[in-house]
Amino acid sequence: REVGRVNYAGLRERIYTQYIELLFESGHLREALEVAERSRSRAFLDVLATRSAMKLKNMGDMERLRKLRTIQYNRDLLQGNPFIGPGFKEALERHSEESPSTAEGLAVQDLAVVPSLSYDELRALIPAGTGVLIYYVTDKNILTWFVSKGVLRGRRISYDDKLKRLVKKMSTLSAVALTETLDRLGETLLSDFITDISTPAYQKLLVVPHRWLHHVPFCALRVGGKHLIEYKPVVLNVSLTSLRVVPRVPIGSDIRSSKVTVLGDPRHPSYKPLPGARVESDEIARLFADVE
Repeated sequence: REVGRVNYAGLRERIYTQYIELLFESGHLREALEVAERSRSRAFLDVLATRSAMKLKNMGDMERLRKLRTIQYNRDLLQGNPFIGPGFKEALERHSEESPSTAEGLAVQDLAVVPSLSYDELRALIPAGTGVLIYYVTDKNILTWFVSKGVLRGRRISYDDKLKRLVKKMSTLSAVALTETLDRLGETLLSDFITDISTPAYQKLLVVPHRWLHHVPFCALRVGGKHLIEYKPVVLNVSLTSLRVVPRVPIGSDIRSSKVTVLGDPRHPSYKPLPGARVESDEIARLFADVE
């Protein structure tokens, strides 16, 4: 069953990619963006489903309790979420009330749906004063959109495996080599849109990466001798559609009254320590010393 699911997912992704490229190359930028966002949402939902597969049968008492708490938490978190199908809440309620020894596994992907938003609906999600840079990676090209309330531009960027490998080994580069890499990536990924990004009408830039571009430190990329973060504050997100469920904070709002979680330098055997990230997170935490 798992092999069949993987094969089907791969086929579905190829079909999505070919269709998006066809729309983009034929000048249908709006339609290409709509399909790209739907593809992104489906992929994110599959990840959620895989990590949320809940098998409660024949587990120890502590593990059963932990799983039930997870179900209850997800029930509260996902209530009213437009990504979730009508049967999801009822299923969570039912599984939360059942005994841990008799509850069956809950397949999230069987109960969830992916919203299909039009271009106008997607554009309406963009906060005022925000420009959005959206990437979609195919086998040979990076399809890129710059979107705002009144602007839509598209650009196809060709790339090779060298660029992909360069991104993945950035953490091992010397200072000189890293600067050269940031210049090269900035020229490749940002130069065609830097005029739009620099426009005073935008107070913030939202970047939506795709696939291996999630490893790119967009804030540090250099264009015209300046880092991207020197042009505008930069926010990263998994998709434009996700803005539909993310609480909006108006630009210039005082968020110090909000609850804040600061993450930095996670401990993991597969990753090297990040002392700079630890210092940065400590400094941010001090700004919110009076907040939970």
